[in-house]
Amino acid sequence: MDEHATSHYCRERGIFIHHVAQWKDELMVKAKTETIDTKLRSEIRALKDENKALKRELARKEKARAETAALITLRKKGGWKMES
Repeated sequence: MDEHATSHYCRERGIFIHHVAQWKDELMVKAKTETIDTKLRSEIRALKDENKALKRELARKEKARAETAALITLRKKGGWKMES
């Protein structure tokens, strides 16, 4: 709307022009904040997924390390021989 139409609209509704400008600014800030929040949420979700995958991989490697340590211990005690 041009300035004349905005003035007419405000007079009909009993509001001031500077209120319309203030509301517009507040809505623009809120829209930007919501966009940023959405981006942050998606980034947080990606980081959580990556963290979960890394924890799974670490647990798998820990199990393999424990099994290897047990096999080495058995071999040293002479209770088991590794096949080549």
